[in-house]
Amino acid sequence: MSLLKFFLKPVLHLGNAEIADAAWKDDPLRHPEVERMSMREIADLPLGMQAGFQAEAKPPLAKCVRPGRKGGTMAGDVDAIFERLKRLAAEAGLPDVEESTSYGNPALKVGGKSFVAVKNAETIVISISLDDKDHLLEMAPDVYFQTDHYVGWPHLPVRAAVIGDEELRLRLIGAWLFRAPKKLAAGFRDQARS
Repeated sequence: MSLLKFFLKPVLHLGNAEIADAAWKDDPLRHPEVERMSMREIADLPLGMQAGFQAEAKPPLAKCVRPGRKGGTMAGDVDAIFERLKRLAAEAGLPDVEESTSYGNPALKVGGKSFVAVKNAETIVISISLDDKDHLLEMAPDVYFQTDHYVGWPHLPVRAAVIGDEELRLRLIGAWLFRAPKKLAAGFRDQARS
């Protein structure tokens, strides 16, 4: 039985009452097969589809005053950062960019895959190859950083307030090329050369 059947068919006819009542029936991400998958395989699962599993309704991003700032809101900062990302992606001429979310955070995607997300009011996370990630961490530790969560994964946290627009635009292009379908990326490269 394909793992996708678990996600696309909400009614399970497995014959075993223990399995049918398993915790993953309500939360497919807790299925034992998912635990063995890489993050890239999990990212490709059709979890946002209307297939019977009802996603939890999430409240809108709460606006709250950040400590030490009068009148500033975290939601406002996140929105402003996301607007900046959208503007820079448009200025770079990146095709087929979709506004979406990644793990509940505002994100830009290409081909259904997130290439940049706003983690919080201070942090942007870009997709990047591991080799390029190591280079940037060494080159500009004041701009790029890593927590244990990102070690070994092709994602790199960026300090939103420190990175300039020109450098961020270049990182967006690189992240888009890293995640875009091959044919679309090749077309973009050809267009950029001419």
